[in-house]
Amino acid sequence: MRKLRWMMLGGVLSGAVAAWLGGSCAIDDEVTWIDGQQCSGPCRAADPASLECDTNSACTPMEGCVDWDCSEVPPGEDGSDVGVGDGCTDCGPEDAAADVPAMSGSCTPVGGGLTQAEASPLTWNVAATGLWACPETSEWFRIDVSAGTSFAIDFTPVDAVDVLAFVLYAGDGTAIASADVTGTGSYAARAGATGTYFLRVRAVGEDDVEYALRVGEAGE
Repeated sequence: MRKLRWMMLGGVLSGAVAAWLGGSCAIDDEVTWIDGQQCSGPCRAADPASLECDTNSACTPMEGCVDWDCSEVPPGEDGSDVGVGDGCTDCGPEDAAADVPAMSGSCTPVGGGLTQAEASPLTWNVAATGLWACPETSEWFRIDVSAGTSFAIDFTPVDAVDVLAFVLYAGDGTAIASADVTGTGSYAARAGATGTYFLRVRAVGEDDVEYALRVGEAGE
């Protein structure tokens, strides 16, 4: 799974380097209804073409395209939970109500929702702190923005060397931007229409990442 993840992230980062050298995170107008995208600080954007396969919550493999749903792992601690019917003689509330061990990753995100439908709302100009990102299990946030608003998404890992990656979706679930952020970095855009964005965050590498996240008007 880790090998697959790195192969997929390699596609993101290879496109990211080109975008970073260009000094802009511009997204094709045919892909999104927002414009003026820009990364600042150690923020590197993916090639817009690498997002074309990520159109919904299903895995849609495509050469040169990164779809996080193809490597998503259900949240969990260590995968050792035993379900009712699997030999436990003193089954309690902590045991899964199933006949097989629950699938799980090695990490459970903290602070965001585990699906787009459960996305946690971000309060404008107020930092959400104590967040916990995982390498293979996404966490989701939602951002409500009015047309014409220039807004920025700021990431601040507790450890400055940690790397976070995100995918930004339009309200219909279409991926419109992606970038990785090392340490404190910011992604900014201008909304072309009133609507809701969905932000999907993961840690990059093998370790979990504690971080803070803030969304507000760009330049504030």
